[in-house]
Amino acid sequence: MSIRFCNPLQAAAFAATSLLTFTTHPVRAEPFQFDKGYTAILFSWSHLGLSRQTARFNAVDGSVDLDLEHPENSSVNVVIRANSLQSGVENFDRILRGPDFFNATTYPTITFRSTEVTRTGEKTADVAGDLEILGQSKTLS
Repeated sequence: MSIRFCNPLQAAAFAATSLLTFTTHPVRAEPFQFDKGYTAILFSWSHLGLSRQTARFNAVDGSVDLDLEHPENSSVNVVIRANSLQSGVENFDRILRGPDFFNATTYPTITFRSTEVTRTGEKTADVAGDLEILGQSKTLS
């Protein structure tokens, strides 16, 4: 399966959404903390239609409060450190972290907080929420 995102907002929303999986066993609601050693937010873009470039945020923290009996009561919270961005090209990373893109000095964190979880299948759900980037919040649904 290949998933492509047009911008970091979509990538962050997908990462939050993909964290929710459900089982049919009755279990009480439980908070799950992200495992920082295995968590990263990746995004990609087309470079003039000739190649596909990818970058990632390596410092991601967050949690999923998962209610298996009532998934609609679940929630997702994600905090991304903007200065953890890496593309593999240090000069380009400085540009992306700089004032023309993520402005990591002025806006050190990117956050996502779910506002609604809608079960779409036995083991899937859509997660809507508010993504704050560059000090501006946008609702993603």
